Amino acid sequence: MRDGDVFDNFFITFQVYISTRAGAYVTTRLSSGGLPYDFGFTRRFVNLVPSSIKELKLKRRINDRLDHAIHALKPKHGVLEAGIVINDEIHYQIVNGNIVIKTDVKRSTKTGVEFADGTTEEIDRVILATGYDITFPIDKEVVSADNCQARLYRYTFPPDLVHPTLAIIGLTSHLGTINAVAELQSRWCARLIKGIGKLPSKDHMTQDIDRRKRGLKKNFRQTRTLPTGVDFIPFLDELAAEINWRKTQFMEDAV
Repeated sequence: MRDGDVFDNFFITFQVYISTRAGAYVTTRLSSGGLPYDFGFTRRFVNLVPSSIKELKLKRRINDRLDHAIHALKPKHGVLEAGIVINDEIHYQIVNGNIVIKTDVKRSTKTGVEFADGTTEEIDRVILATGYDITFPIDKEVVSADNCQARLYRYTFPPDLVHPTLAIIGLTSHLGTINAVAELQSRWCARLIKGIGKLPSKDHMTQDIDRRKRGLKKNFRQTRTLPTGVDFIPFLDELAAEINWRKTQFMEDAV
């Protein structure tokens, strides 16, 4: 449900039913002033604001456009604990009745679907939008993913390699753009391959991975299909430090 592509089916169908187990927060691509929705939340001064306040402000902004409780979309998790669905049309189509939000599917019938709330609907087509499993076309002893969570030093390097010649780029989930993270990961990888700098010991990397995993369980909702969640700007700063990119040279507002 994260990128909202399944919602676009209302353009070619008479009626669309969206079945969701846990709900999701939905917002549009653009926010105040026509800027990308995440623009206001990927700034350094915002990063100093307590998470509870950021959560409250973002939730209020999202619900100003669409009351998630009224339209059966309100999830149990917080806005910052999981991915947000980005879609410009669902707000209007729910109000128009073209899209109807339903509970989890209980079973299929001969002509449709029975939902967990006991209602049934006649259905012509069923689209499964249950996410995906992350796999790597290399030896599992080198790197593998369990529920989309790979054991990587700073979410980039497998800790068991003798030489840092393999890096996993972009396997993270965060509020800001993936481009900034991927670029810094790539620069770090290129420096190491050229022999500029080196990775810490395997024990150090393993301890760092375990520490981050504990923080991940505390701060982000765990799902089978969501890549590792990170705090955007702090993670960019960590990567920037690895390539000796001083903060005075780094963008004040990373988006």
